[in-house]
Amino acid sequence: MSFIPNTARAMLIASGLMTAPLSACAADGARDVPAPPASFPTRASSLYISASCQQDLMLKVGRPVLAAGQRSVLGSAPTLQVRTGSNELSPPLAQLQYQASDSISHTLHEQIAGRMMAYDPAQAAPIQTLLVSGEVWRDFDGLLSRLGLSSRNIADVMTSYYVGSWEVVNQTVASAAFWLGARKQIAASLSRSPEILLMSDSEKQRSSETLGIVTAVTSSAWQAMQVQGDQIGLLALQSSVHQSLLQQGIDMKRLKLSQRGFAPG
Repeated sequence: MSFIPNTARAMLIASGLMTAPLSACAADGARDVPAPPASFPTRASSLYISASCQQDLMLKVGRPVLAAGQRSVLGSAPTLQVRTGSNELSPPLAQLQYQASDSISHTLHEQIAGRMMAYDPAQAAPIQTLLVSGEVWRDFDGLLSRLGLSSRNIADVMTSYYVGSWEVVNQTVASAAFWLGARKQIAASLSRSPEILLMSDSEKQRSSETLGIVTAVTSSAWQAMQVQGDQIGLLALQSSVHQSLLQQGIDMKRLKLSQRGFAPG
């Protein structure tokens, strides 16, 4: 069974990508790893988020958060400095963890489900079952816990989003050491981010849970398609994720991931 809509498949077939070997999509030097550090449950793989829908959902994440995330991956430094007389002081570190509200979660998940159903009404049943019920978010929370991360830490959630996107775009699996390297890089950058410093707990929660749901749906679909050998589905998903990140100013095909985190390829 495949979870990519027929319209996306038709575009790939028309463009001639149907016969392209999957290995041609892998990044230079990328190598397959037998298994990821942890896997998403497969039930969420019945959902699909198109590039347009991803862009829509990124509006809920917010431009300030995405700007901070872009800097954390590309290595550029935040600009905020505190001046006292003739001296320049480093700004206070941002708190990356946040206190969550169940009511915010419920409302947010309903809003995300509504947007996804607007783009693909055929998904209404599984969206209601998996998303509105909170199952996708609970599975994401469990995965991060198994990786030693927390869904209540915006740096941990953004790490999963960027590493998961890198995996899909480059069609390879990041090792546990690569995850740790990316997490250290992203957390160090976000802790000095003026955007994150000014966010309330509720804002961090909305941004984190939106990114987490997008990551869970995308990564679980990718893992399921790999098991099924669904080459067309993998190509369509790869294109969708790549385009979404390009809109944020990040080209995952031009980035390498190592124990030190992300770096230009």
